[in-house]
Amino acid sequence: MAFTLLGVMAGALLAQPLSAPWLGVLFGLTLSWLILGGHRRWVGMLLLGTVACHFSGLAWQATAVPYLGPVTGVAQLMSDPTERIGGGWRVEVRIDEKRYDATFTSTQNSIAALLAGQRLELSGQVRTAPRQWQRTRHVVGTLRVDELGPVQQAWWPYRLANGVRRILARGTAVLQPGQAALLSGLTIGDDRFQGPAISDDFRAAGLGHLLAVSGQNVAFVLTAASPLLNRLRTRSRLPLTLLLLIFFALLTRFEPSVLRATVMAGGSAMALGAGRPIMGLRLLGVTTVALLLVDPLLLYRAAFQLSVAASGGILLLAGPLARAFPGPRTVANSLAVTLAA
Repeated sequence: MAFTLLGVMAGALLAQPLSAPWLGVLFGLTLSWLILGGHRRWVGMLLLGTVACHFSGLAWQATAVPYLGPVTGVAQLMSDPTERIGGGWRVEVRIDEKRYDATFTSTQNSIAALLAGQRLELSGQVRTAPRQWQRTRHVVGTLRVDELGPVQQAWWPYRLANGVRRILARGTAVLQPGQAALLSGLTIGDDRFQGPAISDDFRAAGLGHLLAVSGQNVAFVLTAASPLLNRLRTRSRLPLTLLLLIFFALLTRFEPSVLRATVMAGGSAMALGAGRPIMGLRLLGVTTVALLLVDPLLLYRAAFQLSVAASGGILLLAGPLARAFPGPRTVANSLAVTLAA
């Protein structure tokens, strides 16, 4: 699995500098050498690495030649609106299968009430080509919105997730603004209204990771749902567990760290359901390979890199560190996990 993961990561990284003809020649020569030389264990790594390279190349090409000009159509919000410094709003939208970073003026405040998944008609101008960090999110340009049209209903899974988010927002309305923003960040990763003071205080205390949703949130959700899930038959438990994981990923807007955690949890549940438990490191490798094959540009996202690295550190180092620490096992285990991550 380590060789396979290495091949996929290398393929995703090499997609930008390598052109398609050179990729074909390199693939053919390397595959022939591996087969003729008896190195068959490397063939899978090469094949999956080439697939990742191909998909990553397609993703880069889709944003390589940006379109600058007018855009009109029905836009689906791919993120929740975020207030911009200096006024106005910013939100990632998709129009005709293309993603844009859309900016709204301070007079277009109606956008602030919308959430990801909702759709509306708009028109504007694409004036700026995407930067490198935007391209890793499949964004093809920055769209300045001039006119807003009617709002359309979102797809029902988004309506359900947005309903839960609005219920949580109403529940935090009795708190102070800073406390409400902190609770939203801790539960569903909504950090849009957190001031810099909160972030700075948590980072200074070494607790900055708590402000972002991650594997611990997935564990909390599964723990809370376990009394109900354990009452079900095995045949019903697995699909409901997978649906719960998918819904939580949608609720938290498919953050890279949550994607990694939900896919790992789903893979573990399926392995246990099949009576074939899987080792943690192997599961992490399979999860990383699967996600990079679906979206190779995840490799360039810092949140994904940190999530995979932290998980690998815990799986590799937490045990030896805990055994090396003296004192109560509970304290030693907690310190070991923190240091390993």
